[in-house]
Amino acid sequence: MRVVFRYLSLALIAAIAYSCDLSIVEDGVTIPGVGDTNPPYDRPTVPIKRRPIVPTTKLPRPRVIERMGYDGSTLSIRLAEEFNGFDFELVNLTTGERILLYALGSKIDINIGCGEYTLVLIDDTVSYSEHITLE
Repeated sequence: MRVVFRYLSLALIAAIAYSCDLSIVEDGVTIPGVGDTNPPYDRPTVPIKRRPIVPTTKLPRPRVIERMGYDGSTLSIRLAEEFNGFDFELVNLTTGERILLYALGSKIDINIGCGEYTLVLIDDTVSYSEHITLE
C-alpha cells in the first residue's frame, strides 16, 4: 500500500511540475489579461457587496449647547432652543469640587475660577458630557 502511495504522490508532483513548465514562454511567465488587445470581459466587474446609500446633503448634528463663553470669572452657557430644564453638574478635576445646579431657562451663568472641569447635563431624554479647560 505504501508503494502505491509513493508512486501516486510522485505522479502528482510530476503533473504539477509539467503544468508549471507549460506556462513558461520564451520571454517570461504569461499573465492572463496583460498584453491582450481583446479583454475577455464585456462589462465592468460588479462588487460583491453593494455600497450603502448615502444622503447627498449633510445631516444636521443635534446640539445641546449652542454657545459657551468664559470671561475670566463667569462661565456662560446657552442651550439650544428645544432644550430647557437641565440638571447641571460641574466637576473640578484638580480639586474634585462639584457644583450642582438646575436651570429652567436656556441660559445659565456660573461664577467659577480657571481650571479643568467636566460638565455634565442631564435631562429626561438627553445626557451630555464635555471636558472644559478654562483659562
